[in-house]
Amino acid sequence: FFRLLCWKLLQILNCRTLLMSTRLKAEEEIQDKNCKAIEGEMQVKNNEVKPTTPVSVAPSQHTIEVNESSNLYYNMIERKDINIFNEARGTQGICEGFNSDVERGLPSNAVAVQREKHGVNELPELEKVTICGLIIEGLKDRIMQILIVAAVVSIIIGMTVPDRTGHVNRATGWTEGTAILVSVTVVVLITAINDYKKAKKFEAMSAEHQKKQVDVVRDAKKVAVDVSELVVGDVLWVRAGMQLPADGVLIQGQDLKCDESAVTGETDIMKKSTQTDPFLISGTAVTEGRGTILIINVGVNSFAGKLAMGVRGTPADTPLQVKLGWLAGMIGKIGLTAALLLFVVLTIKSI
Repeated sequence: FFRLLCWKLLQILNCRTLLMSTRLKAEEEIQDKNCKAIEGEMQVKNNEVKPTTPVSVAPSQHTIEVNESSNLYYNMIERKDINIFNEARGTQGICEGFNSDVERGLPSNAVAVQREKHGVNELPELEKVTICGLIIEGLKDRIMQILIVAAVVSIIIGMTVPDRTGHVNRATGWTEGTAILVSVTVVVLITAINDYKKAKKFEAMSAEHQKKQVDVVRDAKKVAVDVSELVVGDVLWVRAGMQLPADGVLIQGQDLKCDESAVTGETDIMKKSTQTDPFLISGTAVTEGRGTILIINVGVNSFAGKLAMGVRGTPADTPLQVKLGWLAGMIGKIGLTAALLLFVVLTIKSI
């Protein structure tokens, strides 16, 4: 019975290996598309247009407390609430609340203070993927566990139970069980190595995507800094082809337009204005024009940061993965059922 069961399980293993290779190929195609999309976002188009003068904002009696700014300004960006913007006395009032200046930018000695108070423009690192972890994950598969148990039982029976001649053939009694263990080991290792390579490729791609230089105004000078060094209160230069690295409000600009379909689903290009729509959302792309914006949220406090943190964890299976998993489960159930039926038939026949 165990020989028959092991033979059926090996057939199931071969089918699952084929399905797994198909699934890996599909995942690699999806990842390649994501790579190309990110590489496309990294190509910056330098459209030269003349910036206009800053727009004056009417003062108001309302003030915004700094310790409440992160949540308040996040709600303002998320809802595009012009009332909150006006209550804060517009861009000028928000800028003063961050001890910054719309023309001179943030003082260099205030950068560390802003970073400590409002956080850095980076997301927490994901847990590192290891070969051992992927191997353990592969061994959690129910079919793999059944195969391992069947292999151990086959080895024990082959080394202890006499065959039809009445003798225990220790020279070959271990071969079938060992063959199953070798098959399981090969499948688990190949799967773990493929997943590890994909994880490292994605990490390298993400690291390359984050290494971008942006222009900010500090101490009345235009300086280039890494995107991770942006802090709340920075005056950032934006231009066509640029993906916004943080949330901001418009200071000045000429014909500045953004594609917000990635976060809002709206396909229309949104024209930015200090009177009607001064909100620039992190993760969106500037399609036309150029100008300066005031950074009001960075890192995990920004719109894109909260969105990214919300989807972290175990990713949901794609429709293809769900279908392949269902098919593999059905193959396993059919194979086990066939093995049990053959065992019952052969047992009845021998009686």
